[in-house]
Amino acid sequence: RRILRKLRRISSTYDTIDGLATIDAYDIIGGMISRALMAAMAMLCGGIAHAGDPVAGMALFNNVPDAIISCGNSACHGPNPNDNVNGLQKAGNNAGVIEAAIRVNIQQMMFLNGLLNSFQLDDLAAYLAPQPELSSTSIAFDAQTVRTASVAQIVTLKNLGGVDLALTEVTLAGADASSFTVNSNCSTSAPLRSAVIDREGGACSMSVTFKPSAARSHQASLKLGYAGSTTFPASQSIVLTGTGIGAAVPAIAVDPLSIDFGEIVREGAAQTRTVTISNTGNAVLSLTAIEKTGIHGGEFGVSGSCVNAISGAPVQVVPSGSCVIVVSFSPQGLGARIAALVIRHDANGGVVNVALSGFGVVETCAPPAPSTEFRTLACAAGQTGSMTQSRAYVCSRAAWVAGPWATVADNCSPDNPPAPLELVEYFNAPLDHYFVTASPDERAAIEAGQAGPGWVRTQTLGRVWIAGAAPMAGGTPICRFYGNPASGADGKRIGPNSHFYTADPDECIAVKADHGWIFEGVVFQAIEAHLGVCAPPLLSVHRNYNQRFRENDSNHRYSTDPAIIATMIKRGWADEGVVFCVQAP
Repeated sequence: RRILRKLRRISSTYDTIDGLATIDAYDIIGGMISRALMAAMAMLCGGIAHAGDPVAGMALFNNVPDAIISCGNSACHGPNPNDNVNGLQKAGNNAGVIEAAIRVNIQQMMFLNGLLNSFQLDDLAAYLAPQPELSSTSIAFDAQTVRTASVAQIVTLKNLGGVDLALTEVTLAGADASSFTVNSNCSTSAPLRSAVIDREGGACSMSVTFKPSAARSHQASLKLGYAGSTTFPASQSIVLTGTGIGAAVPAIAVDPLSIDFGEIVREGAAQTRTVTISNTGNAVLSLTAIEKTGIHGGEFGVSGSCVNAISGAPVQVVPSGSCVIVVSFSPQGLGARIAALVIRHDANGGVVNVALSGFGVVETCAPPAPSTEFRTLACAAGQTGSMTQSRAYVCSRAAWVAGPWATVADNCSPDNPPAPLELVEYFNAPLDHYFVTASPDERAAIEAGQAGPGWVRTQTLGRVWIAGAAPMAGGTPICRFYGNPASGADGKRIGPNSHFYTADPDECIAVKADHGWIFEGVVFQAIEAHLGVCAPPLLSVHRNYNQRFRENDSNHRYSTDPAIIATMIKRGWADEGVVFCVQAP
């Protein structure tokens, strides 16, 4: 019943294949019902639907078994369906038209009555229409470098039907259509002949290339359109895909970019360092030349796996590969030796420079006589005895330099009874330096001009005690240092022209080890601050720092006056906190 309802929607009349008679609608419907039932039974028995085979249809068209003649007989339709004799092409891809013509006993079709089943009718219908077939419906291109063209991929179009195929459209579509190119001999102006009939022109081809515009995935489609209501399908598409990758270029990495050999004995054994050149790109890197430049370039040697570049033969470094340059240094003179290694290549930039340096020295320094000096110092005010110090000379950059003074014997002892001392500050405007002392003799010498011009007394901080005395619980010794006045290899003073005081034992030890300072001993004793606080009535001594280490001009100011401390901070001096406590003056 479902089949009947569908068939009743079909027109009540059909033109016959030969165009000679009009078929009654009910006869047609009856014939189509019969054929539909046959097809349905075939599906139930076989489990699948039958698709028409145009090759088999051609064989039936020219020779139906047990038939007295053939459809291809010149007395019937003729051997070429393209002639469309008696409207033959109306049956293209429509087996129902053939079946209906046979059932109404049209004279020209009677010889087929009872000789064809539904499958054979499908084969005949397929032969009587164009049947486009593509060799592939998709092309996946290999990864391709951006803006370069791939190898062409070929797709063939065949017409397996017995009727010419009219091609109406061969176009690229999609967002990435511009990244694909098609060269085709499939013409929209001339029909594609039948491939099953032995005639030329039954197939054509399309050549597709991929030229990505960017480093990403690309997709488009090649659409083919066909003319004629009996052509199936009416259009086809070929899916085109590919991925663009970045342009293949070399990239260079050089490590290190500078080499300092340090101090090397003149004309002694050469020292070596290694420079590694790596190709971090995706194309071969060519090292075209490696050159040494600079006034001392001849004192540096070059060898290693990159050395062919020196003789002019480029060294090829594959992607992710590397080679090495072994640089040697044997100074021929004293002092700083400077050169550069120039690496020329075909990557971006073209040139990489590696700085080379070293310092030529003699094997031994000629020490002064004697190589160690001693001196005896008077004890601080309020003490009796003496202090012995020594210093040694060290070889630095081919020259002997005096080391810091160190106390080797301290025979100072306090006078009895110990007396408090005034801690007084002086200022030198031309130097912009502050200095404090608790020694009456030192104060007298400064005020007499023996320390040089420009020193002016500015304040009294408070009262302290001579070194070694124990005025009260919490007393602590104060270490005093003076900047090392010796000259370094550069001819400049090693330490600043300034004094430094500390009550911190650890800080005292650290400064003693600093080549830039000379320890002058424990010059007085003050009261230790507890957690940075001085208990009343003691006064807190703050230390401010001018932060001129880089200029070798370090200076500190010590003060108990909050107004002075605030002023120094405004001037940019760092506040280093409370360093010890004193009694009020």
